[in-house]
Amino acid sequence: MKPYLHTSRRPRLENHFPISSVPGALRYWLDQTPPGYLQRLVTYKELRKVAESCGFEWQRRQGSHNTFKNLEGRIIVIPDHGAQVIVRPLLRKILRDMGIGVDEYHKILEKL
Repeated sequence: MKPYLHTSRRPRLENHFPISSVPGALRYWLDQTPPGYLQRLVTYKELRKVAESCGFEWQRRQGSHNTFKNLEGRIIVIPDHGAQVIVRPLLRKILRDMGIGVDEYHKILEKL
């Protein structure tokens, strides 16, 4: 079985069976994925802490959407859907709007 190279086409293995039952070559690929290739998926609470550590302040809430603004005037919107993780494409967009890269995002998460 060839590993998928595109993240959106990669199977969500952890949802179907335990990672210990994944074939060795695929498990090796999942462990050796280069930094910046995959983001760690987080909930609203964790992403809010990342945004606040980057200088964003909460402004308002409309429905489940929370708006944050920094001193430069950048505005980001983070949805609050309880314990659900923020999906990868939306997480990428929020990080891009914040002006941080994936590596910096992971460093901030390690500090929290």
